Amino acid sequence: MARLVPQYRRLPATAIAFLSDNLLATANGSTIDIYDVRLKTSVGSCNVFDSVRIHGIVARLDNADSRSVEVLVFGSKQWTVIRIHLDSARVESGTVFYVDDWIKAGHWVQDDKQAWQVALALAHNQVLVMDSTHGN
Repeated sequence: MARLVPQYRRLPATAIAFLSDNLLATANGSTIDIYDVRLKTSVGSCNVFDSVRIHGIVARLDNADSRSVEVLVFGSKQWTVIRIHLDSARVESGTVFYVDDWIKAGHWVQDDKQAWQVALALAHNQVLVMDSTHGN
């Protein structure tokens, strides 16, 4: 029987997403940690929310700049979009937006003009489609 051996640190991960072939983002509380899975090392960390546990990380490669990814991050009733540079794991924080209900899932969608928006599924059978930059 195969046994999984921890390579980094043992913490309760609440969300996880690959940013590229070798970069992995994990959420622990309100912090996102970035790991290089090939080098088996931590390469970055960023506190996203003040006191909200992250429950979702959804990455999307930025077609205009293939050296970075835009990442939808959500937890509780808050969401934001951050940019992570793949070459340095540097994080650019975004504006934190609030909704009236618990966010259960989030996805990237495109409108009829091919602009990227955020679709949020809320706890009480509602889906919001919002501008990823302005939150409306």
